[in-house]
Amino acid sequence: RGRKRMNPLIPLGGLAAALERAPTERVCVLACDLPHASGAVFERLLARAAADDADVCCLAGESGLEPLYGVYHKRCLPAVRAALARGERRMTAFHGGAVRVSVLALDELPAEHRRCAVNLNTPAEYEQERPR
Repeated sequence: RGRKRMNPLIPLGGLAAALERAPTERVCVLACDLPHASGAVFERLLARAAADDADVCCLAGESGLEPLYGVYHKRCLPAVRAALARGERRMTAFHGGAVRVSVLALDELPAEHRRCAVNLNTPAEYEQERPR
């Protein structure tokens, strides 16, 4: 009786909802706690995704892949749905298999964009990054 609704409060569910409704082939995803995010970085992610014909293209930083700073093609929607059906919640749960993943390392970016993946999870981190 229709499709099961995805929970947009789960990032993977939000990705599924965005891919289902997107008017374009690719969707840009960005976490809300990245104050140094840049449109120029998304331009590079989109270019890399197109050049590699990737289903997913994410930033990779010092702590690993940044799946909430990435570009996703609608082709990965079946794999996202399958991961959700298995009870997965991680944004990388659908990577592998037929899903082609490409990575843009922070050190490939110009120096002025290398802080784009700094995220703020505590009030102290916010205070440290807040413009004065």
